[in-house]
Amino acid sequence: MVAVLGAGYFVLLPKMRGGAASGNPGMTMEPVQPPGSAAAAPAAGRFGKYVEVAGLRIIEENKKASVKFLLVNHSAAELTDVNGTVELHSTNAGALVGRVEVKIPSLMPYESREFSAPLNTPLRAYEIPDWQFLRARFVE
Repeated sequence: MVAVLGAGYFVLLPKMRGGAASGNPGMTMEPVQPPGSAAAAPAAGRFGKYVEVAGLRIIEENKKASVKFLLVNHSAAELTDVNGTVELHSTNAGALVGRVEVKIPSLMPYESREFSAPLNTPLRAYEIPDWQFLRARFVE
């Protein structure tokens, strides 16, 4: 009985887990990255790898495009007096859509805060792609 269970464990279990583990060349496992992930758009600067831009909303105020977004501090350190730029890129063409200058007075460890600023772009708000088709990154 032990020999049958042992053979099943070492022979059948790897085949059930997927072809890459059992040596089957027809099946490969590749990691899947969600759109807009940090791996797709690495940030630059000292603090850029710790600051995530999330929750983009493009609005129009006084016939000018504005953007609302969250900045998330993923580090264990407080960020104080950090100046930077949030760049918006189209996911389809990768073209720069606009920039926003940001000054972070203080952002506690693992904290997020909402920001709103006018978007520096030649486009009107209705010409800018929807939030699903935008990728944002923080650049110092």
